[in-house]
Amino acid sequence: MFKVVSINVNGLRNNLKRVAVFNWIKDNDYEFALLQETHCSTDFEAKIWSSQWNGNAFWNNGDSNSKGVAILVSYVCVEKISHMIKGRFQTININVDADKTFTISNVYASNNTVDKKIFFTEINRALKATQNEKHIIGGDFNCTQNVTLDRKTVSIDIKEDESLLSMNQIIFDNELEDIWRRRHPKTKMYTFNRNKSYSRIDYILTSKSIGNEVDSTIKHFPLSDHDAISIKLVMETETRGPGLWKMNTSILENPEYVKRFELFWKEWTKQKCNFSTLTSWWEIAKIRIKEISIDFCKELNKSKTSIKQLKNYGTQKQLTDDICSEIQLLSEKIKDHYKNQAKAAQIRSRAKFITENEKSTAYFFNLEKIRGKEKLWSKIKTESGETKYELEHSVFNFKKSKSPGIDGIPAEWYQKFWYIIKHDFVELTTEILSTNKLCDT
Repeated sequence: MFKVVSINVNGLRNNLKRVAVFNWIKDNDYEFALLQETHCSTDFEAKIWSSQWNGNAFWNNGDSNSKGVAILVSYVCVEKISHMIKGRFQTININVDADKTFTISNVYASNNTVDKKIFFTEINRALKATQNEKHIIGGDFNCTQNVTLDRKTVSIDIKEDESLLSMNQIIFDNELEDIWRRRHPKTKMYTFNRNKSYSRIDYILTSKSIGNEVDSTIKHFPLSDHDAISIKLVMETETRGPGLWKMNTSILENPEYVKRFELFWKEWTKQKCNFSTLTSWWEIAKIRIKEISIDFCKELNKSKTSIKQLKNYGTQKQLTDDICSEIQLLSEKIKDHYKNQAKAAQIRSRAKFITENEKSTAYFFNLEKIRGKEKLWSKIKTESGETKYELEHSVFNFKKSKSPGIDGIPAEWYQKFWYIIKHDFVELTTEILSTNKLCDT
C-alpha cells in the first residue's frame, strides 16, 4: 500500500511555510507528494529545500514567483526521473514489486486556454511514449471536468471547452479515469477557493487497470487556497472470495476417476423420467459431476500428503513396527498411483500388443500423442434423416485450456466422455432446439 497526495502549495519561498508544508505531508503519512507552484527557481535553492524535507526530492524549477513542480518521496526507490516541460511537468518511475512499475506524473497547467491546449497535447505525447500501463497523474489542471458538479458558479466560454477536449484526450488515449469522481459520482466538492470562486481543478488520474485498488479523498490543506487531493493504493491485500470452481483437467486421465464417472452415468441416465425436462436433468447432472470431481481431487490431495508423510518417516531415527507398517502401506499406495498413470498411457495408446504384465515404456507415452481421437460420429439427423447439426464435430473442435462456463466443466471433459454421453447430449440438444430454451448454466 502507498499514498499519493497532490497539492498546489502556492509558493514555498517562505522558509516557515515550507517547513510547515513538509511537516503536514509527513504527519499524514504520504509516500509521494506532488507539489505545484513551488516557486523554486535554482538548483541551489532546490538543494537547500531538499535537505529540509529529509528525503528524496525531485525539482523541476520555474521562476521565483510562478510555476515550479516537485515530487517528494518518503522512502520508495525511484528508477527514473524526467523533467519534460520546464516548471510544469515531470515524471518518475517507481518499482513497488518485482512486476509492478508505476509512472507517477506531476502536472501544473497554465490558466491560459491556448497554452493549456498545447500543454495537454505535449503531456499526452509524453505519456504514450512511456509504454507503461500503470499511471498515476496528479496536479493542478486548471480545468473542470463537469461544470455542474465541479464549479459553484458556472461560467465557461468556448475556449475553456477546447482545453477540456485536450484533457479528455489524455484520459481516453491512456485509459485513465478520474478516480475521485468514480468514487463520488454525485458529490459536489471543490479543491480551489479564491474570491468566492469554487472549483475542482486538482485531480489525480489513475489507470483503469488499477481502479479497483484505489480510493481517493479531498482533504483540507491549511497552507494554500488549494485543498489536497490524495489516493491510497492497496495492492491485493484484501481477502478474496472462493471464486468460481474450475475442473482440474488432469483428473480426466486418471482411470479411477473415469471408472467413477462411468458408474455414475449408468445410473444417472435412469433418472430422466423423474424430471419434467431434459434441461433440468442436465443441470442437476452437472452439479453431480462437480461433486464427484471435487471429492476425487480431495482424495488425490490426501495421496500427496501421504507422500510427504513417507518422506518425514524416512528422516526419523527410531522406526517402530507401527511406523514401518504404515510406511509399507503408503509405499504401496504411491506405487499404485504411478502404475495407474502408466496404465492410463497404455490404454490411451490403444496399442494392440499390450500384455497383462508388460511394463510401460516411453513408446506408449509417445504413441498416445500420435493417435488422436476416436472416429467421429459427426452428424445429428432429424427423424426424416436430414442432417441438421454437426454436433460432435463442434465438440471436438472446442479449443482446450480455455476458461469454462460458470459450471466449471471444460471442453476437455466433453471430449473425454463423449463416448458415453453423446446419445444423451444429442437428445438434450434436440429438446433445446424444439423448445428454444437453453440450460441455465
